[in-house]
Amino acid sequence: MPEVYSTNEGRLAIVEHPYSTLPVGWSVIFQSADADICRAFVKSHWCVKYLQSGRGILPVIAKHLPEGVVCPCSPTVPIFARLLVFPHAGGGPSAYFPFARILAQSGIETLIVAYPGREARFRSAPAPDMEALLMDIESNLSEILAESPCSYYGHSMGAMVAFELSRRRRRQARTQPEHLFLTGRQAPAVCGGDMVTDGLSNADFIQAVARRYHSIPEEILSSPETMQLILPSLRSDFHLVVNHRFGQESPLHIPTTLLNGTNDAAISPAGVDAWTQELPVVQNLWLDGDHFFLNRNLVVVADIVAQELCWQQPAGAMACRSGQGQKT
Repeated sequence: MPEVYSTNEGRLAIVEHPYSTLPVGWSVIFQSADADICRAFVKSHWCVKYLQSGRGILPVIAKHLPEGVVCPCSPTVPIFARLLVFPHAGGGPSAYFPFARILAQSGIETLIVAYPGREARFRSAPAPDMEALLMDIESNLSEILAESPCSYYGHSMGAMVAFELSRRRRRQARTQPEHLFLTGRQAPAVCGGDMVTDGLSNADFIQAVARRYHSIPEEILSSPETMQLILPSLRSDFHLVVNHRFGQESPLHIPTTLLNGTNDAAISPAGVDAWTQELPVVQNLWLDGDHFFLNRNLVVVADIVAQELCWQQPAGAMACRSGQGQKT
């Protein structure tokens, strides 16, 4: 019976057979007849630095994950960078699992923010405004946000959240991200780009979102039960975005990479270029695709992220030179 052991010092071990004598300080926290299920439990509940497999006790450095974040997989090579992902409106962590798995191959630990009102947090009420959402994130992820190095990746609404969280942490004189990846979003000073949906019926709202963003799969559109589950968070997020009021501040000093789809109807080149007024843009890249260009460019975007983060850290630079920090 494979089991997962833990200690108060934040160390984990997977035992692939019954262990007759439990070492001092260790306790069983999970067990299953399937070793892969044990590993899945570890990866979904703990943030691990290196996860091995084999027989016997295999301790790893680990930290229990808070409610507001998900770590879908552990890097298969030593970690040199951490990326915190902020999903799009209505989106949850699972949408970024494929992205995280590719980044793990380059030694990037990907933590995906879980907003209230969806997936594992579906029982929580969605955040009514940006301030409430930022407070929720800071409350749940205080230790993770304080650790360095850490970079932010935000898509669409998530780009706005990552940007506003960075400004908020600067005002509080707290740790800021080392790099920002902002995708699928115009600069906050640009008006008129967001779709006003507050007055629409549910049916008209769904059609408008599906038509503009191509973001709702047909199997979900054709399932009234599923739509009823995702509608509250989706509508709340659109309300949050449209009603957020951007406050002018001095520019951030965080290196930023902009990534957008060439066929994204929600943005314009001028609106994207306006980000240069808010922070130093080191790359402004356009990739083939619509608002969700990441889906068809997973490897390309992962390479861009890995290369940018690789050269920021001494260990990462060494990995790049040795070929560990980049995919072939």
